[in-house]
Amino acid sequence: MQEYVEQQTVAVSVKAARLTSRALAAALKKMLAEMEKQRRVARTPHGRQSVKKLMNHYGAKNAIKLVGAPKDFDRIAREYHVDYAFHKTGPGQYLLFSRQTRRTPSRRPSPGIRKGHGARTGEAFYSRAATAAREGAGGKAPAEGTGQGTREGGTLNRKIKKYLLPSFPYLMAFWFFSKLGTAYRMAQGGNAGEKLFGMMEAIGPVFQNYAPGLGLFDLVVGVAGAVGLYFMVQSKIKKARKFRRDMEYGSARWGGPKDIAPFVDPRFENNVILTGSEFLTMNTRPKIPANARNLNACVIGSSGSGKTRFWLTPQLLQAHSSYVVVDPKGGTLAQCGYFLQRKKGYKVRVFNSIDFSKSMHYNPLAYIKTESDVLKFVNALIANTKGEGKEGDPFWTKAETLLYCALVAYIVFEGLEEERNMNTLVEMINSMEVREDDKSFKNAVDYMFDGLARRSPQHFAVRQYAKYKLASGDICSK
Repeated sequence: MQEYVEQQTVAVSVKAARLTSRALAAALKKMLAEMEKQRRVARTPHGRQSVKKLMNHYGAKNAIKLVGAPKDFDRIAREYHVDYAFHKTGPGQYLLFSRQTRRTPSRRPSPGIRKGHGARTGEAFYSRAATAAREGAGGKAPAEGTGQGTREGGTLNRKIKKYLLPSFPYLMAFWFFSKLGTAYRMAQGGNAGEKLFGMMEAIGPVFQNYAPGLGLFDLVVGVAGAVGLYFMVQSKIKKARKFRRDMEYGSARWGGPKDIAPFVDPRFENNVILTGSEFLTMNTRPKIPANARNLNACVIGSSGSGKTRFWLTPQLLQAHSSYVVVDPKGGTLAQCGYFLQRKKGYKVRVFNSIDFSKSMHYNPLAYIKTESDVLKFVNALIANTKGEGKEGDPFWTKAETLLYCALVAYIVFEGLEEERNMNTLVEMINSMEVREDDKSFKNAVDYMFDGLARRSPQHFAVRQYAKYKLASGDICSK
């Protein structure tokens, strides 16, 4: 008899568990359907809206003529929660569109609305508008306007994400520990040890029912378990550290083709050649900014290791940029100059400070236009030709400056076009002969400035030369 009772008890427990699971599944299904409905309602505009939005609603639509101000109909629409739209057909005349839902008990139109006149058609415009308003009332809408319904739906979703989802693991922990509390409470035994041992037999039937334990002890155990899990998670979060497993000795490695592929230009000519198989695009602003790289390169090698042959020459033959090449040996010009100039249309300029016959020339006097330019050029010339060491008396520097200013100004402002160069300046300095025993002696440069003084006494070159002669006279008198 006892065995039969136990079998019937287990059967009843299994049926109750199945019934509970079905009820839970049905409740979840209903909740999801309700959430989907609320989401759909929140996305659907309500109240007054455009004709296009109204036509996108489900259900039949009504269209009637309306004479008068649309704001008179707005009061009725708000009272009956009607979805409607106006289309103006003429001065003071509108076509009213409304969405038809289930009917509501008929009510008397608002006294603030007057009847329109339509003798031939017999249309009572505002009466039909009120009827349409009554027909359009399909129960209370969640909001009178689109914005309010959308805000309510968005608020619900935000609350679910903010409160329900983070709390779900703790709810499951509460359910699990409450079931453990129920198993402990139902276990046979006189002390805690026997009850813990008896839990192993009672835990199976307890978990066949999905409902949490409702006893006080069950609820206390469930809350304690959820709170303990919460504090354990918070402790883990506060003590969390970022570990890089198997990288204790660093993660550096040699790159492969896949690593450098994002930095290579599809056109071979637009790349810097790094090796025989690795390249780097010249584009400093690629489509993906993270792929931009510095194009500077440092090549270190002993003499004869191939720095010029295997690095410099391939870069020049790419011909994708302007180049400034320092070529102490002079071999790079012979190797690449013809290709760049004849094949690629480059303009090659050569500055050779050892053999001037093979060098391009630069005439600084061609860029002097004003008296201030003369002074700038002379200061730069003296600063770069005085050499290193202790400077002497500044008197000599000032006298040299006055002489150079006078000679350069004479060459630039009075000389012929073909004589405006540094060779003329050197020749004038060489022709300035001085005889210490004959103070009245004049050289060729003195006669040149005397003639210029007669033509233009206030000329810049004449004034500078006169100051220079005055200083040299002081020296001779001393």
